Amino acid sequence: MASRFRPVILVLGVGEIASAVAHRLFLARFRVLMTEDDCTLELDRHNTFARGLVEGFCEVEGVAARRAVVTEAVSLVEHGILPLLAIDARSAVDVLGAEIVVDARTGERRHKLRLSDASRIIAVTPGCVVGESCHMAVESEKGINLGRIILNRFGQTNYVSKGESGEEGRSPNAPVEPGPVAEVLAGSEGKFCPKARLGVHLDPGDPIGEIAGTAVPTPVKGILKGILREGVAIKAGALLAEVDERGLEDCCYNISEQGRAASGAVLELAVARAVELGALDPRGAY
Repeated sequence: MASRFRPVILVLGVGEIASAVAHRLFLARFRVLMTEDDCTLELDRHNTFARGLVEGFCEVEGVAARRAVVTEAVSLVEHGILPLLAIDARSAVDVLGAEIVVDARTGERRHKLRLSDASRIIAVTPGCVVGESCHMAVESEKGINLGRIILNRFGQTNYVSKGESGEEGRSPNAPVEPGPVAEVLAGSEGKFCPKARLGVHLDPGDPIGEIAGTAVPTPVKGILKGILREGVAIKAGALLAEVDERGLEDCCYNISEQGRAASGAVLELAVARAVELGALDPRGAY
């Protein structure tokens, strides 16, 4: 059966999980757009599209992305470029009219979505309630449920996990794997000045940067996977950097296993929606 169209998928966020989702959907030939109006606190990484939003262009595992305006976004997709839009989620959802919206934003949620905002909203972020701010969700936290699809069946309300803190949504029987990545957090507030480059190998105590002239040491031995950009004003407890204790360069340049697991589940849901829309027949042919 021939395709009438390729569904437009709007991915909210440009962080590690959002980038993994957009990358996989783009390679699956969906028309993918990404948007984030403020990526100030996103770590600079080689494996996310946040860099393209800041610098204008980037490439992640063979997929090129460019900062764009709304009027050229779909055209860029047709030419094999992933568009990065610097507009807020509410405006993007209202203007673009995507068939599928994937909410993969991190940090404090600035605008909660409504079910009426799109015909299919898939959440891949902590704190979304299935049946309220999304139609379905994918577990993105490390652990045995990573990549699990959460549906709203028979009127039940299901929550996406909020992480390791035991907040609402975390089942006490769903342990979180610590993983090999150590987070470096700010001990005080001020402007951050990075002193280490992405991909450099670090020993415990090596400085990764400074806050108001005070050195910030790395707690573990490993490779610097991500670091906050120059001059960002942060609060105490803010994420400054990530150090991968495996020390493998692939950890810096390739999509993480966490991202691949979550994005695979999103692709499954996107394909099912494409079949419902008549854009893809059940045999998988466009």
